[in-house]
This record gives sequence, structure tokens and C-alpha cells, in this order.
Amino acid sequence: MSELATKILRQTAASLSAFPANNLTALTYKALLTRDSQVYEQALAELPVFLEPEKLKEQEKENALKVEREKALLKNPQMRLVAATFVDFPVAKLLMNLPDYNATIHVVKLYAHSIVVVLSSDKVQELFAFLRSHGADCVDLALVPNLKEKGAFVSDMDSTMVTCECIDRIASLCGIEEQVAAITEEAMQGKLDFAASLRQRVALLKGVNVQDFDTIIATLPYTVGASELLKALNSKEWQTALVSGGFIPFAQAVSQELGFSEFHANTLGQDQGVLTGVVEGAIVDADYKAQIVDKYQQQGLTTIAIGDGANDIAMLKAADFSVAYHAKPVVNEVADFIIQHNDLYALLAILEIKAWLL
Repeated sequence: MSELATKILRQTAASLSAFPANNLTALTYKALLTRDSQVYEQALAELPVFLEPEKLKEQEKENALKVEREKALLKNPQMRLVAATFVDFPVAKLLMNLPDYNATIHVVKLYAHSIVVVLSSDKVQELFAFLRSHGADCVDLALVPNLKEKGAFVSDMDSTMVTCECIDRIASLCGIEEQVAAITEEAMQGKLDFAASLRQRVALLKGVNVQDFDTIIATLPYTVGASELLKALNSKEWQTALVSGGFIPFAQAVSQELGFSEFHANTLGQDQGVLTGVVEGAIVDADYKAQIVDKYQQQGLTTIAIGDGANDIAMLKAADFSVAYHAKPVVNEVADFIIQHNDLYALLAILEIKAWLL
């Protein structure tokens, strides 16, 4: 991030932090984050009761008012705790529009590449539409897994952990990148059968020298925040799987670079170091990816899945928490968290804010 961008980020965070946030008790946060009825009851029971508010001193009246607002949050069945992540945001417009969504700011935190604002609102979808229209990515925090619990993270590779499609880069070696990229795009949108389109594209790569893969691997553009996200997950002893509809040499390199526990990808047929134009063995398609998620769930682990194309939909639906990363519209429709404005720091930030609040 440039020096100017960092300055803007800090100025935005400072502007929001200056707004008088309505901090909540730990039990109220826990109630809103877990939606556990018993925790709601405990949170309400622990809040003080002011029998004669008219006799209170000025400071005591402010505290009493704060408590009453907190009780109102807990008693409103539509109230949700949400997080919005962004780098730059028209702060004045946000603050001015909060009443339109019955929204209140509770926490503002600055992470490496993004700001996280925690708000309560009982008009969540309307609030999300407003926030997204101004460059924020947002999520209902009750849906976000707790990093303190055991879990597994399953990720797509192309256009998710790296910002390119590796098959298109292979195609560039023989001058057919545009032709292959066009098929890739249609497959990602769900307009083509993935397995059939993969075989069609691989057939066009016949004759490519496998040694040339080294140049592609050496220049792979990793997604901003990918390394930090994996470090955080590994530090919490989460299982991590890279599950790619691409190919083993690239998935192996990305897996090793980022620190995934395991990787799965397709095998390109080759003869004496030259591609034969066929895919060997089972294809890592949508069902295959979903089976990896299911494998972890059978172990009692909470699962997060992230991807961007139609081949990822099945695993996103199977996961406990699904993330669409700069994805096709058809993928956004099934995701719990849509990242369309920020990088992978956004996912790391909402995972860490959830764990911090609990």
C-alpha cells in the first residue's frame, strides 16, 4: 500500500473513531454474535435497573440512557451485529445515514490494509446495499466462524489465492491465450460444463513444454493478504486445503508458498516433458471440491470455503461459512460474505474481529 493510501486509511479510521461509539457489554456482544437465547437472558439480567431515573445526576442519566439503548438492542429480535470492511469511505455520508438503517457504530478497528466497523442494525439488507454502494464489504457477524474453535479452510486457487488463471498463462506460451481465456470465462460463469470445458482447453495446450511452467510459477501474482490469512489460520491450528480446478505444478507451488496443509488439483498428461493435451485421472470439479469440505465436517470441524467461479458453488453451499472473492454474480448469490471491493485482508479482519469480540 502506498504512503498516500496508508495516510487516507488512517485518516478515515480516525474520523470514525472520533464518533462517539456505543460500546456494549461482553455478554451483549456474545448474545448478538451467537444468537443464543440463554445468553440474551443473561445479558439482560446483568444490566442495571434504574428505579428513579429522574433523580439521577447528569452523568448517571447518560449511563442510564446507554443501558436502556443496550436493552432495546437485546429485546429487538431483528437486531443484528454486522461488520463492514473498507479502505476509504465517505465518513460524513456514513454517519449522516446511520439513522436511516437504525444503525449504531460500536467498534472501529484498523487492520493492515482495511478498516473494520462493527455496527448494529435491524435493517441489515438495506444497510448492506448502502455500504456496498460506497465501497465496503459487509457481513452478518453471527455467521462468521470463531477462530478460537477448531476449523478448516478450503480455498480455490486461480483468481482467489493468485490473481490470474494459470491455464490462461500456459496458453500464452503458445499464443492462444485469448482463445483459452474466453472458454475459461464462460466456464467460471457456469455457462459451460466445467469438466468438458477443461478437457477442451487442455487439448489446445498439446505440445507445450512443461519446463516452461517454471517461468509462470516464478512470476505468479499472489493475492494481497493471502499469506497473512494463511499465517493466521495456521497459528490457530486450522486445517487448510487448496482445492484447484487447475493443475498440480501450480497448486503445489502456491500451497507451499502460502502454507496450506494439503492441495488438490488436476494432472496434465505429458510425454517426455511435453503436454499430450489430455487430463489424466479424476477431475477436480465442483463435486470433488464439495467432498473436501464434507471430509472436514465429518471430523467435526467448522468449515470456511472461498472461491470465485461456478466450479466453487457446490463447496460454498456445503461450507459453514462461504466467501465469494471478486466472484461471478452466480457465485455471489450463494455466499455469506461477498468481497468485491477489498483484498483478502478483509476476510482476515472479520475473522479476527469476531474472535476479539468473543
